[in-house]
Amino acid sequence: MKGSPRLSACLTLALAGLVAAASAVSCSKCGERNEEPLTVAKSDEPAVAAPEGLLADVYMSTPNASWSKLQRNVGGAFGILPASASGTICMAAGLDPYIASEIDSTAPIFGALAGDPANAGFVIAMKLLDLRKARAVLVDGETSRFTPKEDAGVTELVPKGESPGAGFIIGLSANGYVLVARRAEDLLRLGPYATRTLPKKPLPSSGAVVLDVPRTALGSVMKPRLDDLWTMAKGFLLTEDEATRRRHGGRAPDYGDPKAIVGVVDTWVTKRIAIVGDLEKMRIAFDVVEDGVSVVSTMTPVTGGGPARKWTDAMKLGDTAPLAALPATTAAALIMRDGEEERREQATAIEGLITSALGTRIAEGDAKKLHDVFQDFTKARSDVFSTGVMWDEPRGLSLRAPVRDPDAASRAVRGALDLAKVAPFKELFHTRDVTSSTEELPGLGRASIATFVRDPSRPTDGRATRAAGPPGDAGAPRARANELGLAWLVGGDVLSMASGEMPAAALSAAARPERKLADEPAVARSLAVIAGTSSTVLVVQPLRFDAKRANLPAAPLVIALGRKDADATLRIDIANGLLRELARLQMGL
Repeated sequence: MKGSPRLSACLTLALAGLVAAASAVSCSKCGERNEEPLTVAKSDEPAVAAPEGLLADVYMSTPNASWSKLQRNVGGAFGILPASASGTICMAAGLDPYIASEIDSTAPIFGALAGDPANAGFVIAMKLLDLRKARAVLVDGETSRFTPKEDAGVTELVPKGESPGAGFIIGLSANGYVLVARRAEDLLRLGPYATRTLPKKPLPSSGAVVLDVPRTALGSVMKPRLDDLWTMAKGFLLTEDEATRRRHGGRAPDYGDPKAIVGVVDTWVTKRIAIVGDLEKMRIAFDVVEDGVSVVSTMTPVTGGGPARKWTDAMKLGDTAPLAALPATTAAALIMRDGEEERREQATAIEGLITSALGTRIAEGDAKKLHDVFQDFTKARSDVFSTGVMWDEPRGLSLRAPVRDPDAASRAVRGALDLAKVAPFKELFHTRDVTSSTEELPGLGRASIATFVRDPSRPTDGRATRAAGPPGDAGAPRARANELGLAWLVGGDVLSMASGEMPAAALSAAARPERKLADEPAVARSLAVIAGTSSTVLVVQPLRFDAKRANLPAAPLVIALGRKDADATLRIDIANGLLRELARLQMGL
């Protein structure tokens, strides 16, 4: 049993959603076998208590159908993997493929995760057709590759001629399971729980792979771990700030005091960590759907009025129409819905972050103007806005938001543009000049356009600017104006904005696209599933960022945060096309 499985195999297992935590591999189809088991010893041993530090119970109720569907839908590099989950897991663990045929294809697969979330131990348990036959092949035969090491009802299979810890640990349970674990201690600590307790629990009614995370893991393991990570991150940032000041003779940074910035971010992060610690349970269900793989996390708050319950109840839900109306060429799109209180908190936090970053460089009068901009924007905002990044021509960033107060929205935009003309914003963005104009956009109205001319020595998009060659010099690079534009208008109680090298064209393309995201079947199906239950939705089309893959069929990644009944939900949909291309990239194709 050689150490690590092929990287491509591990990647595809992970993409299939059959991964338990960072290093647990678990796919979902067992080998086909119709004969009755000859013998299974001690099939009804009593259940054991959950192990200390349990992070999650893992269930694969229909591994055969799930793996078969995934392999058929994705194809490509997935097609070179074994045709069964047992074969794939055996390949990853370094077991002989023959053993896969000795695993019961009709039985669920169980698993358990425990320990430090950053370095979790795991065990995967697959039911054998015939324990005696499997043992004869693995340890008792003349050509067997393992030496048995008996311990508390679990037989660890020690590879002959290999150093300990060379790879995954393999074992056999007394009641007829083959076990794959990360470490020998995981085999002994988690094996009995996975083979004697989990099979007695009710199987989840849906999901190819389901992870049940108990409250003890959330409140006693995950939250303290997140607290520690954030404390370390804050310490690192502040230590780096002190070191930077010493290198510069004690001088403060040009833009901002990191201590103040960390203080603002700390409030936001601490609230989110508190939500994790206030969850009663979490269920993460991986499933194979028509267009790809879905991952749905259902988070149940503790009873009462704690932070998780307040956060869940405060979610504003709605449809996905604003996203669906964006251009099909949108490489990334976001829609957010917020309540009145959350909008005020967001404005206060962002304003505080900016003023902290600028420190004493912002004049008192300009700080007041900045405050007025956020006040007007908060007053104008409704509970929803959408934004998108268009990657094809005209390339740009768009934003559309229904507004409650059109005058306040106009004041907010004009105030922000005025601030861009003065220090410290002018120096921060290396702006040489800001000019204003208007342009009539067919079907939209008259848009205001601001053009930011920047220092030619500092390109806005990272591409070097060179003077054009003499007339007729076809080999000289074309001159490029070092400027960025913003076009905006308020019409029909909707604020529409777009920025880019051609802002007016970008605004028109975003508002009246020839083809919409809703016209892409893979995107439309994902948006239809989450309509009416989502608060925040992110749609990313990663292949559009790659010129070689931009013309492939739409392959979105859709992430939606929302609420179902009294539980918070987080859904992630990964298209088959994206899985296929990721596997190809991993294999160097």
